[in-house]
Amino acid sequence: MLGIDPQKEGEFMEFQTDADEHLYMGFYHLVGEIIKRPNKEADKWDDSNIIKIGNVKFTFNDELDLVPQDFPKPVIQLEFEVLLPWLM
Repeated sequence: MLGIDPQKEGEFMEFQTDADEHLYMGFYHLVGEIIKRPNKEADKWDDSNIIKIGNVKFTFNDELDLVPQDFPKPVIQLEFEVLLPWLM
């Protein structure tokens, strides 16, 4: 619905938090602008600024990283993080 190609992330990172869990984070760029924020003063990962679906957290941000030069404007980032068990 947002027009994001899941195979074209802006960035994807993985961190081992301990032997049993890994933290995955990343972001996608999309065309749009943030008109109103739930809480302007709070950190972007504050509970008032995030959307939770199960154990996945999402937030929209206009502090941009790694945007391709030819990406249409205006641009925002859809950022995500999820903590998952490490399975072998």
